[in-house]
Amino acid sequence: MKSIIALALVANATTAAAAEPPCVTDAEFKSMALFVLPSVVYGAADRCAAHLPSDAYLLNGARRMADGVARDRARHEPTAVAALARLSGTKLPKGVSGETLGSMLNDMLRAQLVTKVTPGDCSRIDEVASLLAPLPAENLVGLLGVLFREGMRRGKKPPFQICAAQEI
Repeated sequence: MKSIIALALVANATTAAAAEPPCVTDAEFKSMALFVLPSVVYGAADRCAAHLPSDAYLLNGARRMADGVARDRARHEPTAVAALARLSGTKLPKGVSGETLGSMLNDMLRAQLVTKVTPGDCSRIDEVASLLAPLPAENLVGLLGVLFREGMRRGKKPPFQICAAQEI
């Protein structure tokens, strides 16, 4: 969940200061989540590699799953990039490719994971990853969307929210 919120790091300070956070549609949220999912998995695996057994799911199966999603990243790129640009309140420079944006997000997410994930978190992350493994990527990000909306409903203040398409 925090990894999805890291997408909002692209947003500028004036957007963060607004009374109502900007919103993305469910489809945009799913595209952004699928766009960054490989970076999140790779970052968590890198951070936890020294703290998990060599046969841990996060170090093996999760990387294969992330590789599959990464191969399909281009399909989610246009929607994800457009949503991120709108969340930032500025236009992204012309010519920013999904690969460039993906690389930037990858670096940001990995840096965040290094500071936020403790060695004690690694076994729980591995367990959650292995429990979610049977879900296709589309279902996984659908579940993330449900959890994100539930956090919003319970009063969490994310830097962006999921709203209906007509609210955009």
